[in-house]
Amino acid sequence: MNVLVVDDHRLFLDGLRYTLNKLDDGIDVSILSSFAEAELMLPQAEQYDLILLDLNIDGGDGVALMIKLRELGIFTPVVAVSATDDLHHIQSALEAGASGFVPKAMDAERMIEGLRQVLSGDLFVPLDIQHRITAARRHQQQIERQLTKKQKTVLELLCEGLSNKQIAEHLFLTEHTVKSHLLTLYQKLGVKNRTECVLVSQQNNLVSKRLAT
Repeated sequence: MNVLVVDDHRLFLDGLRYTLNKLDDGIDVSILSSFAEAELMLPQAEQYDLILLDLNIDGGDGVALMIKLRELGIFTPVVAVSATDDLHHIQSALEAGASGFVPKAMDAERMIEGLRQVLSGDLFVPLDIQHRITAARRHQQQIERQLTKKQKTVLELLCEGLSNKQIAEHLFLTEHTVKSHLLTLYQKLGVKNRTECVLVSQQNNLVSKRLAT
């Protein structure tokens, strides 16, 4: 079995090599330690049976690498790995096509179980993360139900980086009306300013990825 690990944390890699040996008797582990190296490897990714990808790899974003893999038509199972449990980042990885998520703090036995689950064709996400994702989705739905169609449009344009004047021109509104919509959005989202509004919107997936970037 050929496994590719894209990670730049040496201490973690030392332990991971030992753990992966328990996954299969004839396992061959290749390691890339930067975003640039991983980008160059992408066209050859089909030669691997499994890819473990750090979401915070040096020089770039692991989710971006996953998206590029899918764009190339390569569907080797990818397991996202991270030292943090940032829910927004985990959800982005799963939406980009990750077959699972493994926290770096997870014990070796549970990690092997999760990787075997992925290799069998199933999705693996630790139960506590699953519960948090479910709760986050419910929270998102609650917020969305509170927003009018016009408020959602204003929010999307705000996340694109448009000023109040530009939003007003785009929607054929007065700046005063736009400010009124924004104040209502701040109240409903529990924020104090434009920056917080954009951040909360992205964290709760209230805007599309194209608009959020």
